[in-house]
Amino acid sequence: MTRGIIPAPIAALPWRLILLLFTMTSFGTMVLYSAAGGNLQPWAGQHMIRFLVFLAMAIVMSRFPLDFWKKMTWPVYGITLALLFIVEMIGQVGGGSQRWINIGFMTIQPSELMKPAVVLAAAWFFDRLPATKINSFDAIWPLGVIIALPSALVILQPDLDSSIAYIFGVAVIGFLAGLPLIYFIGAGGALAILAPLIYFSG
Repeated sequence: MTRGIIPAPIAALPWRLILLLFTMTSFGTMVLYSAAGGNLQPWAGQHMIRFLVFLAMAIVMSRFPLDFWKKMTWPVYGITLALLFIVEMIGQVGGGSQRWINIGFMTIQPSELMKPAVVLAAAWFFDRLPATKINSFDAIWPLGVIIALPSALVILQPDLDSSIAYIFGVAVIGFLAGLPLIYFIGAGGALAILAPLIYFSG
């Protein structure tokens, strides 16, 4: 009965996931509202607006075929990378970091937009990588380029967390694509050595 009333495209949406995200976002909004002394500004209102905007974008994106996103991979990556350059030139400063671009009704953080962009780029790469090269260096160095460009820009903001998120997102794609486990063990060992050095040097 319900499915007959609700249009099929709407009924097909992952409502359980959407409700979970909405619940988490609402909780975050209440925390920010409380932190601002019971005021929607400057954080809570924009937090909810960003969620609704990006939720609408995700729903619209889900209606496009996979081939469309394959074609859009590098334009999306390139535009987001350009936004990171713009942040360095005219970005809004807050809390000692220069991470945002003010577009009037809201501020956008290109470093966040780059997170799905690097994942999309890594997926595009592995989709075209011959299966015989999955164990070779040719399966590694392009990923380094994909990560290095945006990471260098966000570290300047400074935003080390986003650069780590880029690495993690690409690593997940690489693991799903079948990269040898030894690569992840080696990367984990290197991170365990470098993390304390980076922390104490900072």
